[in-house]
Amino acid sequence: MLSLKHLKLYTKATGISGTRQCRKALGIALENARSPMESIAAAMFHAPHAYGGFNVRDMHLNCRVDFSQNARAASSMPYAVCDAYIPTARIALEYNGGYHDQHGARIHDEKRNAGLAAMDIQVVALNSEQLKNIEALEAIARLIYRRSGKRYQNRTKGSAVKQIELLNGLRTFYGLKPI
Repeated sequence: MLSLKHLKLYTKATGISGTRQCRKALGIALENARSPMESIAAAMFHAPHAYGGFNVRDMHLNCRVDFSQNARAASSMPYAVCDAYIPTARIALEYNGGYHDQHGARIHDEKRNAGLAAMDIQVVALNSEQLKNIEALEAIARLIYRRSGKRYQNRTKGSAVKQIELLNGLRTFYGLKPI
């Protein structure tokens, strides 16, 4: 897997196949995803409408959110690390894979969510089924836009097809079946 640093180096190469696509990817890529499913979610929400994404611009992956005194009291934690955090919307996206079903992880998630709620940060949990469902992803994108004080508008011609193509391309890249 390429980091943004490696991607930047690759885009400076000449005469190598794929450099144009790498330059395009560099314009929308985000650093710090910890799992393929986090990467897929981040790409779907962050990519521009023209590529099939939902154009959520202010997104930070595995971002530390320091808790206020009230949030610390509510959670007994000093901070939370959010899979994806959108400060303008005050939304944290969390991908909940199988690990989150374990007792210890569930307790941690509940404490983290209590701390974030105390700071008026809404946690939106994503699961593998939602990451196969364009309508579910778009509903979450609409929530992000609404909480950012913006109106969601995707006027891209053929947007539904582009969304499916992007999602299937990402899933295929990570060895998952297309939807």
